[in-house]
Amino acid sequence: MNDERLNKISLPKDAGPHKDSNIEWWYFFTFLNGDRGGKYAVMASFFRVGELEFSKGHYIIHTLVDLNKKKRMNYSSIDTKVKLNMLLYLPFYLLIHPTDRKMWGLYKSLLKGDIPPPHVLLKNTSLEKNPTELVYGAHKFSFKDENEDSFVVQLLEKDAEISLDFTPSKPAAIIGKDGKPDDLYYYFSMNTVVCERIII
Repeated sequence: MNDERLNKISLPKDAGPHKDSNIEWWYFFTFLNGDRGGKYAVMASFFRVGELEFSKGHYIIHTLVDLNKKKRMNYSSIDTKVKLNMLLYLPFYLLIHPTDRKMWGLYKSLLKGDIPPPHVLLKNTSLEKNPTELVYGAHKFSFKDENEDSFVVQLLEKDAEISLDFTPSKPAAIIGKDGKPDDLYYYFSMNTVVCERIII
């Protein structure tokens, strides 16, 4: 991506998916104080991966940590396109790393049609622009509108429901090589965010 295009980027308008990116992710990490003295850490990453538009897959990983009880709950969900991409690319990895037993086990499970734990299958995914909204099964990440940096997140599992409102208190920063974006790798980060509302 050239500097001229970077200068024209504005968030959240440009936070949506891009056809020319082979990997994109939307993530957050936050610490929370409960109204009954609980202390928690929550993180989630919504990924979109694939070389071509028709083959792009989606997966989400998220974790809830109860800091008082020192208990962690991890979750991972993938859609069928991620599963197909893994079946396609794992043989190349295994040619280079033939002794990786863990990856051989994963590959054999995928060949049988299984999704190995802790992953579960996402039933549906959708991505919208203007404003950006990601729906990965029961999980959602959405900006309130295309002119406002605030966004909401919903993570819904059998044993935990998390609903969060985020409002940045500083402008987004571009993170990349030497503090500057380059053509291969960069991302935007909202480093100071006020987070409210959680249901567990």
